[in-house]
Amino acid sequence: MTKWLAMLAVAAVAHAATPQAPAPDYFPLHERDVWRYRSTNAKGAVSEFVVTVVSAQKEKDGSPSFQTQTLVEGKRILDWYAKPKGWVVHLSQFPMGASGPTEFKPPKRALKNPPRVGDKWSWKGTGAGGLAIEMEAEVLGETDVAVPAGRFHAFRVVTHTKQGGSSVDRVQWYAAGVGMVRAEAETDGRTTATELMEYHVGQ
Repeated sequence: MTKWLAMLAVAAVAHAATPQAPAPDYFPLHERDVWRYRSTNAKGAVSEFVVTVVSAQKEKDGSPSFQTQTLVEGKRILDWYAKPKGWVVHLSQFPMGASGPTEFKPPKRALKNPPRVGDKWSWKGTGAGGLAIEMEAEVLGETDVAVPAGRFHAFRVVTHTKQGGSSVDRVQWYAAGVGMVRAEAETDGRTTATELMEYHVGQ
């Protein structure tokens, strides 16, 4: 009996000492990470854009935050994201040439991280010029997605956003350790499909 109890104690210590694997990251951000995407609209016009993580820091609560740069058709957009536990939060956006950055008030919950089928969340706040925005999001399923950058197992996230007199319905596919691999958006009857062409994500 004593020997059996001793074995249990050793097993318990070994289990406690085993490090827990980190949760998979579906919105990875590290300095110098890069993603290149190609978008095609309903008329077949093609454009490309590149997203790069240009800096990282800590928020007051200790959660990491990151600045990304998007280059599209010669224009530059800066975005700031924070990653409190279980979430990706969009803090602000600054299209270069604008009078200043737009702060989302309150910060906008962009993605449950990691997502799970059935997850739902919503957000109400203000964006540029204090314009009211409402967003509803849901993780509807997971599937394999093939894009030029490869084949990925991804969660399908559907969002519906209302801003001013316009609405945007968006479907995005997120893969662990990669981020968004595909998106489809419909804005006032105009559709656009976006695919990941190549990427480099750090550890």
